[in-house]
Amino acid sequence: MSGWLARHTQPTRPWVLWGLFGLGLLCGMNALIDAFAWLPPTWTSTIVSLREDGSPWVLAAAVLAAAGADVVSGGSVMVAPWVARAGWPATLRQVGTMAAALFSGLALTGGVGLVVTAIRTEVGAPNWAMLLGVGAAMASWIAVGYVVGVTVPRGWNLLVALLAAGVLWVTPAMVGPPLQAVALVWGLDWPALGDRFRPVPAWFRVLFLAALSGGFVVVAARIGRRVRGVGAIGYKVTTALIMLPVVALGAYAVARQPALIERDQKPPTVCAEVRDESRVCVHQAHRRLAEPLAAATAHILDAAGHEGAVHVIERAVATDAQADRPSRVRGEITIVFDLQAPQASREALLDENASAVARVIAGSSVCQALPRPHGNETPLEIWRSRHATGALAAILVARSGRTYVPDGDDPAEHRLFVELGKLDHDALRAWVGAHRAQIETCTLDADADTP
Repeated sequence: MSGWLARHTQPTRPWVLWGLFGLGLLCGMNALIDAFAWLPPTWTSTIVSLREDGSPWVLAAAVLAAAGADVVSGGSVMVAPWVARAGWPATLRQVGTMAAALFSGLALTGGVGLVVTAIRTEVGAPNWAMLLGVGAAMASWIAVGYVVGVTVPRGWNLLVALLAAGVLWVTPAMVGPPLQAVALVWGLDWPALGDRFRPVPAWFRVLFLAALSGGFVVVAARIGRRVRGVGAIGYKVTTALIMLPVVALGAYAVARQPALIERDQKPPTVCAEVRDESRVCVHQAHRRLAEPLAAATAHILDAAGHEGAVHVIERAVATDAQADRPSRVRGEITIVFDLQAPQASREALLDENASAVARVIAGSSVCQALPRPHGNETPLEIWRSRHATGALAAILVARSGRTYVPDGDDPAEHRLFVELGKLDHDALRAWVGAHRAQIETCTLDADADTP
């Protein structure tokens, strides 16, 4: 077996191939772990994990590809550059075996993650443009490293490959949307639930990355054949011109800046009734959270004696108008919340979102929406009211049977929390009713309004 591998992987060093295989395993590991999370995975979350979570390891893959190219570089004694197989045959065999090693490792982790996603997911189908884009990007890292390894003199090629890969990795996150159509990675966990890829720009990205990889392979093969400088300047110029169509294609995409992502206008939605006209609505992928959230919301509204309709909507299924901020219109309250945390436990997600509902009912959103007369400085009276609303929100969550998760900038006033905790169900409702005006105008005072 080892002899067969040696014959079919020469001239690539074995440690390069094993290293790429290990990096492939690491690139897909997070996607595999997320696929077994308590919350069923979605195709989008798994494919985004494959694209983004393997990012640090693909830098090492590019360096290993440059190391693999050493054997056809000008300083190598393993394969003489003037031998015919130092051109196309050696290049195709090396790039092919290195890509196969990387993808073999990726298949054992990320591939299994995709299979588990297919079994467990409760919504949607795989987006083939997204999935093939991951594969095209992975191949591009190998091609980038390899062409650097062939082009740059030994001793410098590994460092240059690391720097080149680092630039390709960091720049898209810094520049943002203008480069997303041509970037290997985005540095963003995007798209999220409620978004979808636009087909034409998505397929353009796949074709561009494939062309980029192919162009680098052609350049590497030609340079590998004349790596000692044999041949005229014209040969080197024509070699460089091979990349001109790819560069032009990328420049066109950057100039046009096509939007790859758009909102899904009809996301699959599941709603659970809270009471009367109040409801909790979530994306179908999170349907098993709808009933527990509705039950917690019902207890919070009952503890606060709130009579109006309350609509609690996951951001993935909210309209643009709803997604702006919590709103109060003619006695109805709309609360938009996020459920984009597959690593969090079920209880943690329920606690966090019950706390978000309670903060709105307690008036915290009113305080956050008030203008600041002195720039970003929050007036003292608003701070005092936010402390008071935090205490009330904590009590409401406790009465719902969940654990309060305080917002970072409005901690609960402990003394008010203790005093409100002493009130029974009817007394708490009466206290909230008596202070309704202060709650809705952000004038609740933790000292003056303590029962």
